[in-house]
Amino acid sequence: MLLNTRIFVVGVVCLLGAFLPATARAAELCGITFLVVGVSGVEVRYEVESFASRDGKELGKLFRGLSVSDVPCGEFSYVLAMSETSTGLGKLRGRVRLTDARQWLMLGTDRTLAIWKTGAMAIDRADPSGYTFRGKIVGLPSSRPPTWVRFLEVFGQDVRETEVSGAGEFEFRRSFSGTYCVMILQPGHIVSINWLEIRPPAGSQSVVLDLSKPEPSVVP
Repeated sequence: MLLNTRIFVVGVVCLLGAFLPATARAAELCGITFLVVGVSGVEVRYEVESFASRDGKELGKLFRGLSVSDVPCGEFSYVLAMSETSTGLGKLRGRVRLTDARQWLMLGTDRTLAIWKTGAMAIDRADPSGYTFRGKIVGLPSSRPPTWVRFLEVFGQDVRETEVSGAGEFEFRRSFSGTYCVMILQPGHIVSINWLEIRPPAGSQSVVLDLSKPEPSVVP
């Protein structure tokens, strides 16, 4: 009878432990590393100016470089500033939710500015007049479900989608520049994944994606 009582007590304690709220258990801790890159993917030197929790607690001083570990999980606002400059320009601001112990966040620099130690210059990135980026997909069957392409910038945040026509053609009216992962998609199905290196345009651009030759391409 005593043995059964002990087993019952241990079982109740274990069961209660499984249902205790997070505050009653050891607090979960998270971490993050930032990486800032330019359009070509080359790292640009930045430092953490601010990293604050939703209740205003500042944790920026806990960072070593662009990394921090063992901070409470949750939502934070951040400000990253360029290292070794006195302009105050080019700061990156945003919010991030920490859920993992070794989280990673890559950020792209402001493409409208060229910044050096003591100054900066605005960059005119207007597209050429009448610009279009046209694509043709070779190898798609004529009878198929709705199909679209998704362009994801590898070293940045640009994500764009557009429908593929019955003839296998698609078009964007705003230019690309950099490295992009290109996905050809159908409902519930990934048809193809490839990547393109797209150079800054001097005029309209075009690309042919051949499903029988899934090789990287450079778009001049």
